[in-house]
Amino acid sequence: MLAVIFLFFFILLIFFLKGIVIVKENEVIVIERLGKYRKILPAGLHIIMPMIDAPRIVQTYEYRRDIEGNLYKKEKMYTTRINIQEKVFEFKILKLFTKDAVSINIPILIYCEITDVKKAVYNVENIQDVIEKLIELSLKNIVKELTFNEVDNSYDIINDKLQEILINETEKWGVKVNKIEIKEIVMSDYD
Repeated sequence: MLAVIFLFFFILLIFFLKGIVIVKENEVIVIERLGKYRKILPAGLHIIMPMIDAPRIVQTYEYRRDIEGNLYKKEKMYTTRINIQEKVFEFKILKLFTKDAVSINIPILIYCEITDVKKAVYNVENIQDVIEKLIELSLKNIVKELTFNEVDNSYDIINDKLQEILINETEKWGVKVNKIEIKEIVMSDYD
């Protein structure tokens, strides 16, 4: 009988310990109760109901760099913790065509942060992918109206137009774009 009581308390202790969640500074965890949004856990110690409450799994990508510092690989990752610090995304937009049919590549840095975690998790599947596609489409529309010389001499105009588009579009995803930098504009090689 004592063994049964000990086993019961041991299982109860494990159940209780599984419900303790520690969230680090600059991270949050989205908690779902039976699959439905319940709350966001900020930094600190929290207690949830195991098997009823569960952290939401979020898809993200990790970019790797080669020895020269170039981005070369995107690895899909899954995590329950969402980093709310400002992030820098580097996108290399390839094969844009100007008004005078010059093919160019534009590497861009985007500085952004998550302002509304619930929107960022539930309104968009993967923020990095969506921002990259939005930048690519927006740049195509901006660049096709300009000649190569105009593009090469108007970094600020392109930055401003792109920032205006991104600020308006990313707000509904709970993301704030703080800064956009065009690193350089390079004529691309013909294949």
